[in-house]
Amino acid sequence: MLSEPDRSSATGVEIVPLADHPEMIQQIAGWFRLESPELSTNYDPVKRLTQFSNRGEIPLSLVALDHGEPIGTVSLLAESVRSHRHLSPWVAGLYVVPKRRHQGVATAMIAAAIREARLMRISRVYIGVSTARDFYERSGWVYEGEGFAEEDQVMIFRRDMTYE
Repeated sequence: MLSEPDRSSATGVEIVPLADHPEMIQQIAGWFRLESPELSTNYDPVKRLTQFSNRGEIPLSLVALDHGEPIGTVSLLAESVRSHRHLSPWVAGLYVVPKRRHQGVATAMIAAAIREARLMRISRVYIGVSTARDFYERSGWVYEGEGFAEEDQVMIFRRDMTYE
């Protein structure tokens, strides 16, 4: 089932599957190379983002657009936190361009990823983060413990889905 684009009234951005905009893969890969150059030695971000360019199935990447320009991305992945490979799926690869941070874009993208998981009838999603524990707990995430993503220690949260 394909979802409709998500237009967040709070941020003025549209969040759509990256599969709808394959021409943006190179630019988004460049964000990851700049933000985490050490990760680019372990994998090719263009190849990974191309693999994540699906609709309605995992792996799935979304892109946030402001007047057609990409300003952020987030993915739903089967694996993310290497110390917790038994948990799945994960909201991962969250990135917002610096000039649009602290404007609600990341929150809107996480909500869009959760919406996609619901459309797939997934009962629970996880996220691994290094900061903002209070934010995630206030947003309905449940703290699960600590883990390791690559070499970084992260806090692991889960979000249970409810269906009527």
